[in-house]
Amino acid sequence: MSFSERVLSIEESGIRAIFNLVVRSKDIINLSIGEPDLDTPSYIKDAAKEALDQGFTHYAPTKGYPDLLEAIAQKLKKDNGVDIDPEHEVMVTVGGTQAIFLALTALLREGEEVIIPSPAFVQYFAATKLAGGVPIEVRLNEDYTINPDSIRRAITKRSKLVILNSPSNPTGAVSGREKIEEAVSVAVEHGLMVISDEVYEKFIYEGQHFSPASIPEFKKHVLTVNSLSKAYAMTGWRIGYVAAPPEVIEQMAKVQMYSSACIPSFIQKAAVKALQLKESFFEDVLREYKRRRDSLCSILSESPHLAFSKPSGAFYLFPRIRGINIPSKDLVMQMIKEIGVAVVPGSAFGRLGEGCIRISYANSIDKVEEGARRIVDFLEAASKRSVG
Repeated sequence: MSFSERVLSIEESGIRAIFNLVVRSKDIINLSIGEPDLDTPSYIKDAAKEALDQGFTHYAPTKGYPDLLEAIAQKLKKDNGVDIDPEHEVMVTVGGTQAIFLALTALLREGEEVIIPSPAFVQYFAATKLAGGVPIEVRLNEDYTINPDSIRRAITKRSKLVILNSPSNPTGAVSGREKIEEAVSVAVEHGLMVISDEVYEKFIYEGQHFSPASIPEFKKHVLTVNSLSKAYAMTGWRIGYVAAPPEVIEQMAKVQMYSSACIPSFIQKAAVKALQLKESFFEDVLREYKRRRDSLCSILSESPHLAFSKPSGAFYLFPRIRGINIPSKDLVMQMIKEIGVAVVPGSAFGRLGEGCIRISYANSIDKVEEGARRIVDFLEAASKRSVG
């Protein structure tokens, strides 16, 4: 049997591969998946139940219910300084990942290039290929922040898009306003569109979040992608959104019509409630994740075989392995087998991620600390085997 060349050009997600391997095992400390261990707040769940009881079980508008689109517009104005028309410049999607996929499908022509600062979220590469594009990896700075110069050097006649992500998955880096502005300026100067993936905007421990679409002259060049998955502990609900120029939303909505048609009605109603949460909710969550980050970094800093700086955002650490010459994928499989700790190989996040591992601290602090101690001991033993 023959298959699509585009599908054959991509591999299984390195994140999902590890997740599927360990999900059924209660003995594994899972520090691989980027999923908050906190439960969805009860009032969001209650809003979904109420919507079900009210009969919101039928098809919804392709772009989303007006009250949700209005709630998103208000959120973007208040939190991000981004002014949008809720009727024409925003749509809801199946998480942030579908927003990116719809955008690439709508914007790319065959063979056009997407510039991706790397290491980067695994989906960027696969979605680009599935949309007929060519992913172009460019280096981040040493601290994993966006490097505008590397973007500038990568631009060719085939370039169409740049994907920016801050706070970053997999590195946890938060790029400052100056670097993001310069990167977007470079893109605009060359007539490129920018996808700004801001899914982790609520998870910033030091520094501030910046949305490039808040600058009026950038707005028509930027697609702002966000999701309720991380901030509201709603990963399984699969709802996100994208704000973009009206002509882009119109084309993305066409792709939506023929793929998923719409987002489930009752989930949209619950999302309206979620977007009404007070900032105090996030303050408590952020305090807990900062505690986990600090503890993880403290324990791992004892190992001479890990090189890293403390991440300023998201809930990931992306250390480089030192003194152990084993491909990151093989190293991760050994860790699962020998010490019962699951992380993600750096190679899953592009060729520039090789030699690193991604550790998620979206788990209980007890498991994060125990997993970290096991990793330190494992690397010490592995280094001795490597030398021997």
